Amino acid sequence: MSPAGKAQCFAVLRGETDQRLNVVYFASGHQALIAKLAAHPRCISLGKVVGECGFGVLPPGNSYLKEGGVRFLRATELGPDNVVDWNACLRAPSEFARHNRATLKIGDVLIAVKGATIASEKSVCTVTELSEHTIINGSIFRFQPVGDTSAAFLLEVLSAGFMRQQMKGALIQNNAVDYLSKGVLDSLLFPLPPRREQEKLIVAMDAARAARRAKRAEADALLAGMDECVLQILGINIPARNTRTVFAVRYKEISRHQMGVSLYAPDLRDFIGALAGTRYPARRLGDEVILNPPTSTDELEADTPVSFIPMEAVAESAEGSVSLKSRPLAEVSKGYTPFNEGDVLWAKITPCMENGKSCVAKGLSNGVGFGSTEFHVLRPSSERVLADYLHSFLSLACFRRVARYAFTGSAGHQRVPEQFLAELPFPVPPISVQEKIVREAEERRMQARRLRQQAESDWQRAKAEFEAALLGKG
Repeated sequence: MSPAGKAQCFAVLRGETDQRLNVVYFASGHQALIAKLAAHPRCISLGKVVGECGFGVLPPGNSYLKEGGVRFLRATELGPDNVVDWNACLRAPSEFARHNRATLKIGDVLIAVKGATIASEKSVCTVTELSEHTIINGSIFRFQPVGDTSAAFLLEVLSAGFMRQQMKGALIQNNAVDYLSKGVLDSLLFPLPPRREQEKLIVAMDAARAARRAKRAEADALLAGMDECVLQILGINIPARNTRTVFAVRYKEISRHQMGVSLYAPDLRDFIGALAGTRYPARRLGDEVILNPPTSTDELEADTPVSFIPMEAVAESAEGSVSLKSRPLAEVSKGYTPFNEGDVLWAKITPCMENGKSCVAKGLSNGVGFGSTEFHVLRPSSERVLADYLHSFLSLACFRRVARYAFTGSAGHQRVPEQFLAELPFPVPPISVQEKIVREAEERRMQARRLRQQAESDWQRAKAEFEAALLGKG
């Protein structure tokens, strides 16, 4: 049974499938939606709303292969809130040479037709700014609205839940690869009110989106302020960022364990030096915590529920919240990182580390958990260190910034090694001071969570009102 109490198992006569193998299409909820849209007096096919953009045509020759690369957008890079960070899409020509490509224009609406984001909230965006050379690969379609449809309204409808549900039911499944064809997209049902009504709906959605951004920004500011609070209590004065890329190191200062040039970068060395200046004793982190400790599950049966924490379950921005899932021990005991109640999980891989994905493992089923192999697990080795204080220290944005200098591995798969954490100077104030830091940090995190929850609740209500205005209630 589904959470709503509706049966998820049903039968379809072979003659009714019309060679369509998408289960979602035949589900009662999807069929009810299609019937409602078909009966709607303002619904027309999407193909009548958009022009024939297809994949477009590349400029002749190689004029678009400018020195320094071009901006190349893939389906997985369509961002939340229908926004794309175009600067992050800069690529060398070799990275897209074998892809189908299309040039873009201002006002294009982009939609993912293949890949992990297909039919999700991250599957659409609009082109509002453009460099001279920006192209997309073949897993994205581009549309231009025609007739009495604005680009903003087209984008909003394509992002709506009922439209994404149509897309999920229309997915073509071939060798386990789901995709949407241009013909299928053209056949989707699209509610089209008069232009004046479209504009009123867009004004309301723009206001709701701005309010959501404002609350998120307020939450981010609270979390960003944790650095100043924690450093002030510890008496640490972090110098201004030192971006020099040419520097000298004395031979006697070079450690055989630290031969990488970046480990001697002035920015990192200044940070390490500042830690030594704290008003409290600074010890090696490896002397105060156990890094990636063993976790025994010998006393648990194979079907015992344990907690499971994939990387996506942990909040960013050092907010510390985590969405726990329960799995039988046998499903996760191999291939995942084990940890105990009270351990600190700290993402070691880029960009999760820089994004502040970390938490204290609390409320674990049977006191045991398993998670992503991209977590470092840290367990205080004595009562001198509180796990929540350790988490607050490792969450510092200034620390996450300099930890990048310790990265090892290839581009895109770089990680902070265990040895770097073990050698890190770690201030160990009295427990009363640690508790003060934890209280301050938790208060900020709680306020940030409330703001984000309110932002999301208001946003979901705005989207529901948008759909109700288009389709009617019920």
